[in-house]
Amino acid sequence: NMKIKLLKTKDKYLYTFERYCSISDYLINGKEIRKTFRNDWYVIDEYPKIFQKKETIKINERWELKNKELYNETIPLVVDEHSKEKYKNLVESDLYNYTYNEKEVLNDIELEVEEIGVIDDDVPFEHKEMIETSYGWYSKGKEEVYLINEIVFSLKDNCLTPSPIKELTKPCMLCKDYLYQILTDYIKRNIDLKYAKVKDDYNWKFTVVTNNQRQMCILSWLNDDSDKKWTLKDLYAINFKELVKKLERMEKEVISYINKDHVCPYCDGTGCINDKFNISKWFEE
Repeated sequence: NMKIKLLKTKDKYLYTFERYCSISDYLINGKEIRKTFRNDWYVIDEYPKIFQKKETIKINERWELKNKELYNETIPLVVDEHSKEKYKNLVESDLYNYTYNEKEVLNDIELEVEEIGVIDDDVPFEHKEMIETSYGWYSKGKEEVYLINEIVFSLKDNCLTPSPIKELTKPCMLCKDYLYQILTDYIKRNIDLKYAKVKDDYNWKFTVVTNNQRQMCILSWLNDDSDKKWTLKDLYAINFKELVKKLERMEKEVISYINKDHVCPYCDGTGCINDKFNISKWFEE
């Protein structure tokens, strides 16, 4: 039998196996086992009831005559399982090749479920972002990662609250460097060149200007080791769901600001409307 520990959220179930399980060899509720943000935890949309192991069995075992010209009444072309005793001496000789087909079958395994908790919320723990999480000569560049694995928790919660309950429920923080990467990437993917374009795109400076001859600056962020020069700040939230909500609101607000007319209609495009984007409200909550 197999025992799992189960954590229920509002719309999904997270579970972990009590002992090692090669997940590619098993199905749960008739479906492939889905990984999640933690290596040893998996996710399923409905309560787990059926656990099966995939096994491959041999079918249609047979011995086929290598040289078809030798075929006659005493030397058949094919010897199957039912006639192998009759032609035992032949199939054990070098005249025949042993062959078979394969078939995958599912064997039911008793599943024991230990329910360890309920989180009455739909936590977006599968949310991913493109982030460069390492720097220097060993950097792999930006890669898609589970955002929940990149946020920071208090020392108290790290010590006292087990995973994944900690990641799903506890207050958390997204560092300003990752926030800078996420927001600037979002702007680059969604900017409307009718209104604006990216002028500076570095890991230390990001600037957006009007897409006209004057190229008036409408957004400029600095990303520096010195806190005094940082435009963005660490982003805090009461839990991961609220952090994702804040992040999505930031993206919506900044792109709405960029993708609109900034050029003054009264001076034939030589001036810019004085409408600067205020980000301080993001960090006042």
